[in-house]
Amino acid sequence: MIPMDTLVADSLAIALPILLAALGGLFTEAAGVLNVALEGLIVAGAFSFAVAAEATGSSALGIAAALACAAGLALLVAAAADRLAANPFVAALAVNLLVAGVVGIVSEQVFGTKGVVPLAGILSPRTDLGILSRLPFLGTVLFRQRGFSYLLAGACAAAVVLYSYTPFGLRVQALGMKEGSLRIAGVDPRAVRYGAYAVSGAACALAGVALARSVGAWVPNIAAGRGWIALVVVYLGRKRPSGLLFAALGFGVLFALSNSAQSVLSL
Repeated sequence: MIPMDTLVADSLAIALPILLAALGGLFTEAAGVLNVALEGLIVAGAFSFAVAAEATGSSALGIAAALACAAGLALLVAAAADRLAANPFVAALAVNLLVAGVVGIVSEQVFGTKGVVPLAGILSPRTDLGILSRLPFLGTVLFRQRGFSYLLAGACAAAVVLYSYTPFGLRVQALGMKEGSLRIAGVDPRAVRYGAYAVSGAACALAGVALARSVGAWVPNIAAGRGWIALVVVYLGRKRPSGLLFAALGFGVLFALSNSAQSVLSL
């Protein structure tokens, strides 16, 4: 049986990418139309990171490429709805399908395979904070996570602050509740909506990078449904950051228990 501290640590690590993607989705939901392309954006972010990091040898450039690609695709969804009067849900689903198709083609051209691609130097190591990492229970749960998990936790905190305590976040919420109030205040609702979609893309990009770095490779279908789960988290959390946290943790526990059960049954 998996030790309790390991189970909790694994649950947190699994929950963080889901939570960040869900927070990105929350911005678009608050702006009036939930971006249902989260699954595709996570995959696009992870793949862009893998290609750029492998080509340049720089994780930082890989992250920048992931942010640019996923945010760009999210803005494409927003533009299709705004400029072409397309149904935003259909446009987002089209992006999911587009990413699934293009990634396989590009992977074969760049890596010579549509399968798993190991990435040298990409695996995020577990931290060792000395005495803190050796504390009973808390040491394993909080101080022996993979390094990128701390960046993800910081990104989640930043997203909550941006959503709840900044003028931009308050404008996003006002857009979904009463768009006319923004016009009266001299704020362009379209710009706010585009900003919300860009945030959702950036959040999914970091979630995708985290998944790639957690296994040290590009893996087809690396999101494994996490984008769809993030959409569920938005509603299970009743569209509140605190609610999203608990919902994401719940899914993290379920995934960790599932992984543990598979390990036990395979022995």
